[in-house]
Parts: sequence; structure tokens; C-alpha cells
Amino acid sequence: YAAMNISGFNSGDIKLNGAVRYRLPVFDIEANALIQSFRPDYAFLKFKANQFIWQNNFDKTNITKLGFSVSTRNLKHNATIHFQNFALQNWVYVNTNGTPNQNKGTFIVQSITLSKTFNVWKFYFEHELFFQKSFSQVIRVPNFSGMTRYYFASKFAKKMNFQLGFAVFYNTAYF
Repeated sequence: YAAMNISGFNSGDIKLNGAVRYRLPVFDIEANALIQSFRPDYAFLKFKANQFIWQNNFDKTNITKLGFSVSTRNLKHNATIHFQNFALQNWVYVNTNGTPNQNKGTFIVQSITLSKTFNVWKFYFEHELFFQKSFSQVIRVPNFSGMTRYYFASKFAKKMNFQLGFAVFYNTAYF
């Protein structure tokens, strides 16, 4: 799909997103891409408070994402591996002084996600592992993070979906 803002603060911002999927008997292969150009958030441009005052004129931020995934379709053997490569240009961030700054360079961030769901009767066990790498000192991400969700899923009064469970998240330090 494509989107373009034609009026207001975000006038001229664009977003192009697309995906291609090829279905094989056992698994799916998907490639996707995103191109986005947008004006930084208003709070990064103009701000007044007791400790800080700024008025910035930053260039538009550009994001290009290319992704590739392989996934199985049936629930018993479902698993997905997903690779993403982000190129971030003119990235706006808050520096160590607490004020916004824009870096004119291009940063690369890569991620690999592994996910698998197990189920026994109405009990579900979802697992996700994330491996990330930022090739920049400005954009810091945890090298590893993970999430597990364990829950019971059923129908309540034969009409409403019901889930009861818990989730646990973990990530390595990234500061």
C-alpha cells in the first residue's frame, strides 16, 4: 500500500509498503519492503519548559526496510524465522544532554526473529527470540531479547474468546 499526507504538519510525508509471498506445500516464503519519509515529531522541533527551550529545523527522516521470512503454516509445526534490515537516514534522537539532535548519516540496524508456538488441547506456549545489531553508537538496541507467553484459550459462553495466562520478557543491557 501507499500513503501520503497532503495537508497539515505532516504534509508531504510518504509511506510505501509492500510484500510478496510464495506458498509451498509445507511453508511460506515472504519478502517485504518499506520506504518511509517523514517529518520528525513536533516535540523534537519546538519545545519550551523550565529547563529546556529549543526550536529546531530538522530534515525529514528516511527509513528503508527490507525483510525476508520463512514460516510454516500448520499450528502443530508452526515456526517462523524473520530477517530485517533497516537503513535509517537523518535519524532524530535525544542526546545525553536531554535535547534532540539529528544525525545526517545513515545507520544500519539488523534483526533476526525466531518464533514458535506449541499447544496442547487449549493451552498455548508462545516463544520468541530476537537477535539485533545496530551499526551505530547513536541507536542502541539490546543484542538479545526474548518473550514467552503461556495461556489458556477458550470460548466464554460459547461466543466470546477468552485467554488467561502470563507473559515474560527479557532483554540484554543496551546503554
